[in-house]
Amino acid sequence: MTRRRQLLLGVAIGAAGIAVTAALMAITGDVHSAGFELDLGVLVVALVILGAAAVVEELVFRALVLGGLLRLTGSAVLALVVSSAAFGLLHLVTTADATTLSVLSTTAGGVMYGLAYLRTGRIWLGVGIHFAWNFVQATVLGFTMSGTDDYSGALWHLDGGGDYGPEGTVWSLVGRAVVIALVLVVTRPRDPRPAP
Repeated sequence: MTRRRQLLLGVAIGAAGIAVTAALMAITGDVHSAGFELDLGVLVVALVILGAAAVVEELVFRALVLGGLLRLTGSAVLALVVSSAAFGLLHLVTTADATTLSVLSTTAGGVMYGLAYLRTGRIWLGVGIHFAWNFVQATVLGFTMSGTDDYSGALWHLDGGGDYGPEGTVWSLVGRAVVIALVLVVTRPRDPRPAP
């Protein structure tokens, strides 16, 4: 699968996962709307910043940390668990509004991005998923994203999930499970162990 196809597929998968989360929040009354208004400045800034952040985080946490742990331990499962936990814990120490549930959700995010890396051997599917999850959540739907509103509200202005946003709800775990299932469906198993 080409890099472009992985990116586009990742965007579709990430958007589907956060859409499921938002839909479940709406069904249960956990969402409040403050309306719709186009803010082109936020839209452009979010495209650039969230796109760059997705690439950097996938390079660091998947290519370097996950890939390094895989080489060190020889175990894809152990490498995935440790790198995902580190990803979740980083959000705990860098976000004032983090909760136990938000850390668990972010750790599950590490699993979904890490699984995309292990199944493809490249970061691009994970980059697409990561970017779409954040961009749709914050910029398109207007939710708080991981405790920040810096890139929120370029289109809709939705509120829900407390100070951390949708990732602080149990519904994010369902959305992340959808992403994991879709990654498993669209990719083929491969031997993630590095060549000797």
